[in-house]
Amino acid sequence: MTAPAEPTAPPTFAAALRFWAWLGCASFGGPAAQIARLHDELVVRRRWLDGERFDHALDFCTMLPGPEAQQLATWCGRQLHGARGGIAAGALFVLPGALLMAALSWAVMAHGAGALLQGALWGGKAVVVGLVLVAALQLGRRVARRRPLLAITVATFGALFFGAPFPLLLPAAALLGLLATPPERPAGEPAAAADMRTTKAGGAVRALALGGVLWLVPWLLLLAGGDALALPRQLYLFFSVAALATFGGAYAVLAYVADAAVRDHGWLTAQQALDSIALAEATPGPLVLALQHTGFVTGWNHAGAWPPVAAALLAAAITSWTTFLPGMTMVFAGAPALERLRRRPRARAALAGVTAAALGALLLLALGMASATLFRQRAPGSPLDALRDLAFGVADAAARQDGEWLVGRPDLAALALAAGAFALVATRRCGPLAAMALGVACGLLRGTFD
Repeated sequence: MTAPAEPTAPPTFAAALRFWAWLGCASFGGPAAQIARLHDELVVRRRWLDGERFDHALDFCTMLPGPEAQQLATWCGRQLHGARGGIAAGALFVLPGALLMAALSWAVMAHGAGALLQGALWGGKAVVVGLVLVAALQLGRRVARRRPLLAITVATFGALFFGAPFPLLLPAAALLGLLATPPERPAGEPAAAADMRTTKAGGAVRALALGGVLWLVPWLLLLAGGDALALPRQLYLFFSVAALATFGGAYAVLAYVADAAVRDHGWLTAQQALDSIALAEATPGPLVLALQHTGFVTGWNHAGAWPPVAAALLAAAITSWTTFLPGMTMVFAGAPALERLRRRPRARAALAGVTAAALGALLLLALGMASATLFRQRAPGSPLDALRDLAFGVADAAARQDGEWLVGRPDLAALALAAGAFALVATRRCGPLAAMALGVACGLLRGTFD
């Protein structure tokens, strides 16, 4: 991505603010589409940023844990107007989608029994299976070049299959990548462009300190709430860890969160976990907004003495705060250090191992979602539980017990919808949003006649 023209003078802060607000409402389509829109708007059309510097920023944002499109927007805002610009860009990139996600989450929980809404979710979840497979294909192209990386992918898949926590596998994957992958210097890579607003060591420390304080203050408030806030405290810690494990794209951490939230903690059902991804695909902003729905449903399902809406909104706010705060902090604090790290071949080899591990998590998510979405299940359970049942022969897809399907017969309509979405998006005949709209339309049609 490079621009043919030289950048113009930076806009006023008010003009940039209007742009970031508009972008937050229009950033549909997932990370690739969002990054392409950022480049087209900021580098090509408005010429507010230099193309080479934008490409450089994209390189290090893809190596940070967290949603890379939102982190790239944060970096761009910081380049234009310093700290206030970065905060405005990063916040407005998320806020419209977060508000819409909260409204959709309430509609699903309060009125989810309706046939039309259930049909829309059915269609959305079938399309999501196809989109996850596309994401796995794209990530797999980066890993398939080297056998050691493929071995890391297979090992990660197996470890997760047997219940190993994803965050604990990342250091091991980085070490294996460091040891097994021959490091290579990027061929023909230009020297790093100087940052327009260079973060010195003292500035990095201040950014980390401020991020730490912003994380710690809500935690202390939750501690002061006693037993009434036990679940919010658990969510705060859980999603803080998940935010640091978001390597390899959003789908990788969604695999970890979905399985842990359903199987380990029992916060929500497998179908509710799949709803979160379908809703996130249909809203603007980062795909990891799916985690906000997970938090909302958890609060609703375990409200205790709280009104369900209040408990759900608190849990959703906690989830979003802990998901996006670490990434924004790292953009402000770590860009120069990460550039130095990126240009060291051994560090690149370690990060290649992490990417391979993320692919293993993504493949498990894809298979688990397929088993839970494309088969008519007898009873709710973790998507990965259904996959394990099939693999171990505990419940065969063609077996019956008391006249009922254990895992279920294939849902041929869902299979066709997932395959169609995969084919359309993989061949770039349409984007993820258009595929999601098609799936929802098919689901609404199905719900009308059910």
